[in-house]
Amino acid sequence: MCYGFIVSSIQPGSLYQKMGIANGDIIQKVNNQKIRTLDDVMGLLNTIKSGSSLSLGIKRREKSEMLNYQFQ
Repeated sequence: MCYGFIVSSIQPGSLYQKMGIANGDIIQKVNNQKIRTLDDVMGLLNTIKSGSSLSLGIKRREKSEMLNYQFQ
């Protein structure tokens, strides 16, 4: 089954761009939890605190990738 959230409207210089997310990416996992809706993404992002890290499983151009980001 296909799952994930398609990203669009990433602005240059935004936190999302700094995290390595690009327009057209499909976010499939956040910290190893499957993502099906925007609410899933926002719920997980709201739990992140300064100094914590984030691991994103994305699909970009038909290839799966992992993005890791450390919050300052």
